Amino acid sequence: MGTLFVDRVTVLSVSKQDTLGAAFEMISAHRISSVPVWNSSRRVYERFIDILDIVSYVVSSLGTPETGLALTALPTIATLPDFSVNAVDWSHANVKSPYEPMDDRASILHAMEWMRKTGAQRIPVVDNAGELQTIVTESGILKFLHAEVVQFPQHVASLAQLNLSSTPFHAIQSTARAIDAFRLIAKHRVGAVAVLNEKHEIVGNISATDLRVINSTGGFSATLFLPAYYFTRLCREPNSPTAEPIVATSATTLAEVIKNLVTHKIHQIYVTKGSSNEVSGVVDLRSILQVLHILP
Repeated sequence: MGTLFVDRVTVLSVSKQDTLGAAFEMISAHRISSVPVWNSSRRVYERFIDILDIVSYVVSSLGTPETGLALTALPTIATLPDFSVNAVDWSHANVKSPYEPMDDRASILHAMEWMRKTGAQRIPVVDNAGELQTIVTESGILKFLHAEVVQFPQHVASLAQLNLSSTPFHAIQSTARAIDAFRLIAKHRVGAVAVLNEKHEIVGNISATDLRVINSTGGFSATLFLPAYYFTRLCREPNSPTAEPIVATSATTLAEVIKNLVTHKIHQIYVTKGSSNEVSGVVDLRSILQVLHILP
């Protein structure tokens, strides 16, 4: 199915001396989830700064606002105390996002298998001189799967048939604070959590990348103390037709799930029980790769 990449592209990066704030600004401005860190003295990339590193920093630095404190009295995320901490120092203090490159002559299937085995969310691709050419992302793999879905026999199977309709997921109640969702994201190193009503039906979704929306719109960090349901409406992406989460059922085929992930530019889909919106599981790229049996 071809080698990983053939064209050289411009890869965004930050230096080892840059602050976590600078990394966050780049992630926000370019609507990406991570950025590699360049060590100019050694002339090598050392690791990635991930949006999850930013989430971890925010939830550990942001206290509980005092009762009656005006929302505008709290700092914006980008000006939180000590946000000038060195980016690499902070990522070292958390779960590391390693820089583990793959040769550009490797196949896409090998990249998918590596993601399946390691849980890697991205793979740097280098040429035979070790120069970084591009980065394989989850979105890129999903687009490939969507284009080549008929090559995989499992594409016609339902989520129930693939045992993907009742998988573990993380959630908070709609009345909980948005900051509680981000604490769950940081604690479990997951991309998102479901927002449920009193009937355990899904009414929204809060993802790690929602921090980019707050930052790009100049929102105050006090926004994170709003009820989760209102937060999901406030942080709706520009020009998005709906804030409602995209869902599937146990009868949805794998091909349909992959199509929705690509069409809606999301990384996971919640599985609901029949005609209700009660959540029974979640499907993401890693769970998809687990059932595809990519390489013998």
